Amino acid sequence: MKKVFILSEKHPTKDVNIYNYTHIRVYHASRPIKIENYLEDGIHDFSKEEAYELVKNTLLQCNIGEKEIKVAFDKAWENGIHHFNTVCVGISQKELMNKSGHYLVYGSEFICGIAVQLYCQRELKKIGVPTIFICDVAIDKIPSETLACIENGWFYDGKWDGGIYIRGNIEPFEIVDYVQPIEMFDPIEWKKYIYR
Repeated sequence: MKKVFILSEKHPTKDVNIYNYTHIRVYHASRPIKIENYLEDGIHDFSKEEAYELVKNTLLQCNIGEKEIKVAFDKAWENGIHHFNTVCVGISQKELMNKSGHYLVYGSEFICGIAVQLYCQRELKKIGVPTIFICDVAIDKIPSETLACIENGWFYDGKWDGGIYIRGNIEPFEIVDYVQPIEMFDPIEWKKYIYR
């Protein structure tokens, strides 16, 4: 039987035995162009070829030439700063909106980093829709160190920002809902961002 641990946004949970749960509620912030891709394919890692197609299709909308995109992509990929080889989520929806809103404002950190190099970062605000996917992920996909952070209440103590690297992918059936916030914090420009 499915039993989901949901972090209380208001009051710390005391004496939680995380292993009494089968799933943990997590949130994935992004700026998808087509939400259907997430709902049909889940949230997954990318091969280099898949990542390049996504980067290219996004940055072409910023009026950057494909040759420039390819050079910047190859350099970023080789530097190992990409996040396409792992699925990143957060345990707090509020944290994603109020502190880590860059995922909602600009999308992928990898694409954003390349856009900075190509002087088109602000253009990313015109592509896609800020979206938070709400997911119930099986507990065995969460690293044991992260489970210890939850049990110890480190999110409330400020010792952990709530970021989680999932083992494997998030399957479509693990996405239980999504929201599309209008207001969020842009930590790059250090101000509130309103999606229009």
